[in-house]
Amino acid sequence: MGEFGWAQPFSVDLLPEGISQCIDYDDEEPVPTCRNCDVPYGPDCQVFIVDGFLVSDNVSLIELHNIYV
Repeated sequence: MGEFGWAQPFSVDLLPEGISQCIDYDDEEPVPTCRNCDVPYGPDCQVFIVDGFLVSDNVSLIELHNIYV
């Protein structure tokens, strides 16, 4: 697998005051939502989790799910 500089962990330290990150991958084995397309999908394919939302303090998160089909 190659190194891809675009796929880096998101640091919540970058968020300004009043903004929160909403994610749905606290499970023991999170489901990837993105992959590199330079090789066919398979067990050696590099995969990532890229889904999430940023919300301000005046927004209430009621429910959030990544759906894997």
